[in-house]
Amino acid sequence: MKIIRLGIILVTLQDGKVFTQSLDIGDLIVSLTILSRANEESELKSKRLRDAWARERAKATSEPLTAWCPKWLELKAGTFQKVGARVSIVQSIYKDAVSGLGILAIAKCLNDRKTPIFGRSNRGWYPSYVGKILNNRAVLGEFQPCTTHNGKRVAVGEPIENYFPRIIDDELFYRGAAE
Repeated sequence: MKIIRLGIILVTLQDGKVFTQSLDIGDLIVSLTILSRANEESELKSKRLRDAWARERAKATSEPLTAWCPKWLELKAGTFQKVGARVSIVQSIYKDAVSGLGILAIAKCLNDRKTPIFGRSNRGWYPSYVGKILNNRAVLGEFQPCTTHNGKRVAVGEPIENYFPRIIDDELFYRGAAE
């Protein structure tokens, strides 16, 4: 009502009603009922989807939730397999970090050695990506299910241990993790 009183013309797409300052209250009530029902349906679908993902997360210790995995792994025949060369690259990133190199220096070394990047880009290794690898607990085998809330990824529940094949031991992870 405040919007309409400001002189803004309101059109509801569902029922094609046009609301102006000369308002038909009956049409408004019908439109609000339709909008309310659409919102209820949307909420119900969201709840069903959340419940379905909760069931999937419960099964996650025995089978993958999705085909998504870190770039040093791939899903084959229903299990995550290590991609040997990429695993070696990730392990070398951790060893370089433990030896005292920062993410800038590690990225430069990877680029100088012409180390293949993980993906289709041809732009080389970026320090930010090296930092993400150094903080990614998937190297320990963990998977953190997430959802999107207001456009941001939000963790859902506890991380699932032993979801991915482990490629780094705890000591190397904690010594090499980026700050």
